[in-house]
Amino acid sequence: MNDLKQKVLIIGTGSIGKRHYRIFKDLLFCDTFIKSSNLYRDNELKKKGYQIFQENIKYDVGIIATSSDIHLTNISRYSEFCRILLVEKPIISIYNFETNLVVDNKTKKKVYVGYNKRFEKGISKLRNFIKNKKILAAKFTCLSNLENWRNQPVLDSISLNRERGGGVLNELSHEIDLSSFIIGKIKDIQGNVFQKKFTNTMVEDTASLKIKHKRGIESLVEISFASSFEERKIEIRTDREVIFYDHLSGDIKVKSFDTQNYCLIENAKEERDMSIFKKFFFKFI
Repeated sequence: MNDLKQKVLIIGTGSIGKRHYRIFKDLLFCDTFIKSSNLYRDNELKKKGYQIFQENIKYDVGIIATSSDIHLTNISRYSEFCRILLVEKPIISIYNFETNLVVDNKTKKKVYVGYNKRFEKGISKLRNFIKNKKILAAKFTCLSNLENWRNQPVLDSISLNRERGGGVLNELSHEIDLSSFIIGKIKDIQGNVFQKKFTNTMVEDTASLKIKHKRGIESLVEISFASSFEERKIEIRTDREVIFYDHLSGDIKVKSFDTQNYCLIENAKEERDMSIFKKFFFKFI
């Protein structure tokens, strides 16, 4: 163990937790540890070469990658061991709003919710491109198929488990955050959530939302993990053009009202695992 390296603790050993561990383990300036919910699993991971949480270490960063129903428990449990805590979104499930978000002020100052799409190269380029433009409206779309997300039977997925924080508004809330990050603070959200495909569950898989921003602009958000095709894009309408950003291709395009032609402004494609997580990490250390 190198004392000069940043100490990183991953809390949670599901697919997301293990992915975080792999990414940070590959960074030469990080010394990475992991913690599961029980000692048996810790021992099994240790046999496979994982470096397990130790209470005598002060960690620079803790990343909580458990189901959202136990986020608050883990914030309280691991706050004393970590200088800052990055929590997988959402910090609490929409189904647990009656839960009091009681966190002392000292802990509150070190907790950040992990909306890492903000750190995408294309988002940064898009924000710079629209900086001095007169924005009239925007639309944020994320359509995907839950059956392609994880290597497990889809009905066993946390995403379809109400008690563990599943449902489309929890799972695909990046688009709501991006509307706030790009257009401005949110004043009001209205919309509909419904079951399009997974009708035998207790969660909704599709939502259509209208967001009113404090600066007087409206955004539409269309999100679903029950789609037959994959699409993730942003459309921003100004007084002169429509600007498109495609998360999947990285393309930023503009359609002028005068010519009706599409023009490629830039391709901001980047390798997902390393680049975004490096920027996200450096933001907080």
